[in-house]
Amino acid sequence: GRARLHFAYGDYIESARRASLNVSGLRGLGAPRVIATALWLEGQALLGLRDWPRARAVLEEAVAIFASFEQRGQVPEVAARAALSCVGLGDLPAARAHIATADAALLQRDHDSQHITLVAKATLAAAEGDPDTAERRFREALAVLAPAREDNLAEGRVHYARFLIDTGRIADARQQLLEARAFYRDPLAAPRRDEIDALLKRCEVGV
Repeated sequence: GRARLHFAYGDYIESARRASLNVSGLRGLGAPRVIATALWLEGQALLGLRDWPRARAVLEEAVAIFASFEQRGQVPEVAARAALSCVGLGDLPAARAHIATADAALLQRDHDSQHITLVAKATLAAAEGDPDTAERRFREALAVLAPAREDNLAEGRVHYARFLIDTGRIADARQQLLEARAFYRDPLAAPRRDEIDALLKRCEVGV
């Protein structure tokens, strides 16, 4: 729907708003898996906004619903994103628990789920002060997708670039950002380019 489209273009505010409206409209219809999918969309938009508390709340609800139906294709996707929200909040034990949930449900050929789970593991490792593990996990996250899913690959490059900036590897960060930016050529993807440009600005000033 439009929530997904707005997210793809980087309009996280509108994506979160539309997904939240969808969730509200669906709650009375008795379709929990559809609600969980809408919560997933809302949660990933809130992650884009770095609204960690709200992202955690909706993603943890989505995890619980998908897990109750043993939806192994969806559980890792939402649990890994819940882990990212917990890292943002500084709740590292909760992040580890969500990653364990994602790992337990991963399917061998589900590269998208493997990718976001590896991103979550990398982000957690960085927060734990283990940059070597974080580096390895980020590289694995990019490798598991390339070259099939350019959209998720571009997002993964931005995650990796944030880590590289934080660890002072400015030239490497710039390379990842420029490769990600090249994917967002659509005029409607201006918010994505703006997000990347803000990170490139950080590269210029070295912070």
